[in-house]
Amino acid sequence: MSSDLEAIHRFAARAREFRSWAEGETAHEPVDEVRLVLDLLVNLYSAALALPEGEPPDDEVTATTHEEWLRIYQRCASLPVDMYGEVVATIGDDIADIHRDLMRGFQRYEQSRFDHAAWEWAFHFRVHWGHHATAALNALHAWWADHSG
Repeated sequence: MSSDLEAIHRFAARAREFRSWAEGETAHEPVDEVRLVLDLLVNLYSAALALPEGEPPDDEVTATTHEEWLRIYQRCASLPVDMYGEVVATIGDDIADIHRDLMRGFQRYEQSRFDHAAWEWAFHFRVHWGHHATAALNALHAWWADHSG
């Protein structure tokens, strides 16, 4: 297997873990929940840095509906921190936007269109969700540092 394909599969695994958390139910105390999200975001970000450029697709996909985005946004209510002062941002918006951008690539990945999935993930990482990930990491880390043992 080529190193590019390995990087794509590695990213897909990290994205699946993030997706599972985002679409799941709260199962942890606030400090543990924040630590888990920090871990998921760091792993996702790191795996995104290794993605190849991929090939731009020649068709459009629908990322998620507004209702799906809102469900992920509301999932973040379990986190003990929401608004933070980068401009005025919310963890829910960050997580829901990351999830929406990942879904574009998942649609292509699940069709075994790996080059197109890599392009979707890498492109949206550079222009959109990478910023949301680093902003959320900063806010969540600040809360975690103040509230953990």
